[in-house]
Amino acid sequence: MSTAVPMSPVADAILVKLTTDLPTSYKHFDGEGPTTPLDDVPYTVLYADGGLGDGAPMVLNRELTGTFSVRCVGSTAGQSRKAGDRVRASLDGAAFTAGGRNVNTWQTLARPVQRDDSLAPDVLFEHLLVFGFRSTT
Repeated sequence: MSTAVPMSPVADAILVKLTTDLPTSYKHFDGEGPTTPLDDVPYTVLYADGGLGDGAPMVLNRELTGTFSVRCVGSTAGQSRKAGDRVRASLDGAAFTAGGRNVNTWQTLARPVQRDDSLAPDVLFEHLLVFGFRSTT
């Protein structure tokens, strides 16, 4: 019987890495932003997929690959961009251990900073970075 490769330790390790590498003024969220977004800027939101194993079923001695994105939010375009720079410095080319597995990450895409008017009259700015990862034993 095989055991599925867990994605949760990878996502947890990414959040720990962001918390460790970015200034303490930054807040980090998993899968959804804060309930009071204007009070929490700057902040990041991690969106991690479930990953794909290199065979079916996924087993612990196999590779897990996938993508995750980090939304970097600020009260100005510059603050959002600076958050993106810090996230990129933390995660692009990173190597760490998660759940007893070796994880390597790299950046695959960055969207330009975009203005979010959904909280009008207040405004937030978002910078989305997408990363790939590989997890092996």
